[in-house]
Amino acid sequence: MAGAPPRRARPVAGPASVILFLIDNSASLPPLDPQEKRVEASRDVHFPRGPAYRLILFGARSELFVDDPSRYRNNGQWTDFYFAFDKARELMKTYPEGTEFRLVLLTDGILDPSPREWRDGRAAARSFKPHVTRRTLELLEQMACRST
Repeated sequence: MAGAPPRRARPVAGPASVILFLIDNSASLPPLDPQEKRVEASRDVHFPRGPAYRLILFGARSELFVDDPSRYRNNGQWTDFYFAFDKARELMKTYPEGTEFRLVLLTDGILDPSPREWRDGRAAARSFKPHVTRRTLELLEQMACRST
């Protein structure tokens, strides 16, 4: 058909699309989700003929767990989106070229990174959270560029 957009080639092996659930596992979430619906929802997602899904529970870099809902405990000391997205990027690299990804972030949105995990010499104490925010936005921009 003239003028029709070209079809995207499907990968030879692996799912055509993957949903990555990035779920905040920090201690700040229980008051906002007392019935723990966010992880219950991720456990109950079934895609009979659709995309696969992966689970990333996150707090700080040292509080990341992949595909292990038993680690969901709302006891993370920190909330650092950068390391959650970085882990997502790492997982995305393990799939065949052409795999489409959707990221679902479930969090209270309160950035609370660990200062110990961000000792890169560039972030002064006053500008620590803006530095982490900038780095997170840069990472997301890089990820978006690779997915097009």
